[in-house]
Amino acid sequence: MDQELVTRFTADISQYKKSMASLQAELKQLSGVTDKIKTVTAKAMSSASSDTRKMGKQVDTLIKSQERNVQAAMSSAAKISEYTAKARQLKDQLHSQDETYKQLSSRLKEVTATYRAQQEFLKSYKNGIAGVSSQYQEMVDWIHKMETASTSGMTINQIEQQRAAINRIKNDLEVFDSELKEVGLNPNNLKTDTLDKLKNEIRKTSSQILKAKSAMAQTTGQINKTNADIATESNRFSNLKSSISRNAPALKSMSKQLKQTGDVSAAGKLKKGFRVKGHIWKYRICSGMPLSARCIVT
Repeated sequence: MDQELVTRFTADISQYKKSMASLQAELKQLSGVTDKIKTVTAKAMSSASSDTRKMGKQVDTLIKSQERNVQAAMSSAAKISEYTAKARQLKDQLHSQDETYKQLSSRLKEVTATYRAQQEFLKSYKNGIAGVSSQYQEMVDWIHKMETASTSGMTINQIEQQRAAINRIKNDLEVFDSELKEVGLNPNNLKTDTLDKLKNEIRKTSSQILKAKSAMAQTTGQINKTNADIATESNRFSNLKSSISRNAPALKSMSKQLKQTGDVSAAGKLKKGFRVKGHIWKYRICSGMPLSARCIVT
């Protein structure tokens, strides 16, 4: 996998165009294809020399191959960018799904514990929740009755004993109230279907957990596939880049040879001479001098 390329596209999406333009310039430079080489090749292909035309076609074929590979590499890079963005999105989605799964699991654990504690608590009462409700109400009613009872004709000692009894029952009621709340029962709303509601919530939460696990498995599968797509496309990009790099020296060598062939051809034409006002002038390339430096043969 071309990890450098993958990393390049993990940046902010706003940098995408800039990254692609930079990559295209990099690949074009790597290919060795320049406007100068294209111009030389085009001239060679229209040369009067069959050998020069043949070599020109060979160079032109290589140029087109390099350009196709650059284009294919850019297409591959675009796909890598697309797959990378998709993988990032899927990972965020999986993280969110995992958080939901954890919350549901925690809730199921909590509800199950409440159900079991409440079920065990109600076993100690003959009529279950109905027995609990009856006892709770009896205590509330007794306290109310004693607090509103007349103390007329009672001695101070009797009044103090009554107040002590009321306080004792109030304390017992507070303890009872706490015990009910600990097992998820509302002292002010003791319903007979409380266990059934907990059962339904357990079933509902369990179903949600199964759906959450299924969604996570599906997202994980999509992430694995996308990562495989990234790996495949990255290998394709690497192969194209390697091919471009390997062909560049050959293109440089052939274009250089082509230019030399063109120079020799031009020199050959000069040797044949040309007519100016009835005179034939002949030129030759001076030994060790560039083509532009010519010596007149008299």
